[in-house]
Amino acid sequence: MNRRKSGKIAAVIDISSNLLKMKICQLKKGEIEMVDRLEYPIRLGNEVFHGGKISFECLWEMSSILHGYAEAMQQYGVTQYKMVATTALREAKNRDYITDQLKIQNNAAVQILEDDQEKTLIYSEILNSIQAMDDLPPGSTLISFIGTGSIGISIFNGTDMVFSQNIAIGPLKLYNMLSGIQESTGDFGTVAEEYLDLVIGHIPLPDTEKKIPNLVLTGNEIEMIARICGIAPAQNRYLIPSELIERLFQEVRTMPPAAIGPKYGLAESSAEILYPALVIYVRLIRLTHA
Repeated sequence: MNRRKSGKIAAVIDISSNLLKMKICQLKKGEIEMVDRLEYPIRLGNEVFHGGKISFECLWEMSSILHGYAEAMQQYGVTQYKMVATTALREAKNRDYITDQLKIQNNAAVQILEDDQEKTLIYSEILNSIQAMDDLPPGSTLISFIGTGSIGISIFNGTDMVFSQNIAIGPLKLYNMLSGIQESTGDFGTVAEEYLDLVIGHIPLPDTEKKIPNLVLTGNEIEMIARICGIAPAQNRYLIPSELIERLFQEVRTMPPAAIGPKYGLAESSAEILYPALVIYVRLIRLTHA
């Protein structure tokens, strides 16, 4: 099947902690239009956050997926693409070996984004979205990018970023850090909540920003949580009432891990990080008056 499109077409491949994603986009009448989106689950973060290294099996899986992506790009007539990686590959002890192998096996050059580069790109897009919102209540906005292995927190006062801090924890990393406790005591929830209280509760917010009315969250789990809460996207965003997230959190925290996937129709990789993600979301909500 010939999928070639008119106009300039390019692709971006993102090697994240639990997904290998590709977006193919086209420049059409001065606007960037998404043509296709592909994603496959990978266990990169589990391996790195638990053992520090990426296994040969995971490398082989990534290489196989990338061969498939290369075929898709050829079908669409993509001649330019960029491949980036974030927390998991950045923190892998054998990152140089992995990137060398992907170059050899797939002729793929991987740019590993440092934490500040990643957050700068993300916050730039978030600020553009915030400034285009007509329905955002007045006052400061706490902005948080929740990656699988890190959290970025910033405060925007309507004109400038007045505070920014990165925390080296995220839902998947939290799950892997504390999963041993779950296996031995079954008390993962209490430990996770106390740990997040300690970490997020000690964020040195400016005294002038103690009461923040708005909260903007972004991350891989947003779409999943919105779907469970019954919220449909509107203008490329989800408006989720904080009480729905709190209600879901209270429901999930009493459930055994094996029951979460079947209850909400989630794959195992998504089910295991739902509760850690909700712990983080609720703690951020409680930082604000959103």
